[in-house]
Amino acid sequence: MDPPDPGSSSTIGFGVFEAGKARHLRGHRADTAAIECDRLMPVRPKEAQMSVRRAEGLRFLSGIILTSTDPTRLVAFYRDVLGLPLADERHGDSAPHWACELGDVHFAIHAAADYPGEPTAVGSVKLAFMVFDLAPLVAWLAESGVELCYPPEEFGTESRITAVRDPDGNLVELTELGPSWLDHLRDHRANGGDLVTHWTARKR
Repeated sequence: MDPPDPGSSSTIGFGVFEAGKARHLRGHRADTAAIECDRLMPVRPKEAQMSVRRAEGLRFLSGIILTSTDPTRLVAFYRDVLGLPLADERHGDSAPHWACELGDVHFAIHAAADYPGEPTAVGSVKLAFMVFDLAPLVAWLAESGVELCYPPEEFGTESRITAVRDPDGNLVELTELGPSWLDHLRDHRANGGDLVTHWTARKR
């Protein structure tokens, strides 16, 4: 399915289409990505290559997990400033963490100690949230002492965008999307892009 018209609306809550590529992908040219991929994922020798074909292509994101050396500070920002409905969670013997559902995506914040040996580079995460009304949120951010990375600006013909940094230095984009994005989502879901519908069809 073709993405929406670049002249209209452009970004998804955690994704990007044509009009937003210049912002989201700057510094990540395709040739550089290919070199990096080759470096990180060596090709198997022909005799060792598997004959089993991939059963399916991944189409749905189930979760996003942020790890932090100061998770309570990070939670305070996302919950109290941005308004995410984060709640305390604990499963069995696991350490306490905070989580919520954002659409179909599980969003969680864990202490870095929960993932020993995993890198926690500052500013390595880039998030993009959909905002229904950007102006009041910008006013609230100013009242809360959160500085914008740049003033709100036009994003395509119907959308507006700005960004902030969370306490760990991660970039958080805030985008008020135009009505054409809703039209795109309707078409996407009608063509199999709805998680519950897709799951139900596979289980029959």
